[in-house]
Amino acid sequence: MTELQLSFLMDLVINYVVITGIANLAFGRGNIWVVGHGSLLACGGIYAWAAFEYSAPVGIVVAILAMLFWSMLLSLGAVSLRGDRFIVVSLASAYAAYSMSIAVFGDGVRDVPGALTYSGKLEVVLAAFCVAVILTVYLVGLSRSKLDPILMIARDEPIVLDTSGLPSKPTIFWLHLISCIPVGLIGILAVVFETGYSANLHSITYCLLLFVVVFGFGTNTVIGCVAAAFCVTTLERAIEIALASQWADPLFSEVLRYFGMSRGTETASNIAVPLTQGILAVFLIFAVRYRPEGLFGKESRWIRK
Repeated sequence: MTELQLSFLMDLVINYVVITGIANLAFGRGNIWVVGHGSLLACGGIYAWAAFEYSAPVGIVVAILAMLFWSMLLSLGAVSLRGDRFIVVSLASAYAAYSMSIAVFGDGVRDVPGALTYSGKLEVVLAAFCVAVILTVYLVGLSRSKLDPILMIARDEPIVLDTSGLPSKPTIFWLHLISCIPVGLIGILAVVFETGYSANLHSITYCLLLFVVVFGFGTNTVIGCVAAAFCVTTLERAIEIALASQWADPLFSEVLRYFGMSRGTETASNIAVPLTQGILAVFLIFAVRYRPEGLFGKESRWIRK
């Protein structure tokens, strides 16, 4: 397995963990509109800062403590502001994380203490897989528990949670907190893997993309999360490879010339990102129109035919 393939697997796990936290916990069962959930990947930036200032072990400890504090703070917000009112808090969190990262690191930073060898990168990928597997096992256990039917009903009728005997606020708090912790951990591992950090790891458009893609593939389904993560991870790479190919180069150059852009400043990589988002947007429009519950999901009050 090459380093390029390891990088692909790492990106796949990152997308899976973020999407799963949204689709199967925070939004899927708690009805918490976590539109900026991917901003917790910024914990990798905290690690980068602390690792530069002190050392890699200190950086990991500081990043984990910051992640726990940040997660609990957002979870308290989720308890106080239910439903669509939490959108403002979640989106503000994403904007704050992105803006602070740009202010501290600018376009990004390299040579962050991390995995410098192939074996080191492989260990980081395996650690990321462990995070994803533990999260998946927890979700499978939750789906088979007596608590799950109550949560699924309460997702559509919140008053049920209050009359079920479950304390509603602690339940929502823990649902959101459990969805946050894996994302923060995977953000730290991403920076350790890349030995570098950029705010693009948790850009606003990326956070929104990972939230809205849930509507296309469905909530409360592990298979849907795997499919969504695979789609998000591979589509951009496939488009970039296609645009960079020899047969597409003349057409690519002609399109750029038509829009007044030069071939030297606009690369296949730059074009692949908005094109990927455009394709996914069209897919989501058709999915919401013709299959509101998503490809693998179930109906709810928010997605009902």
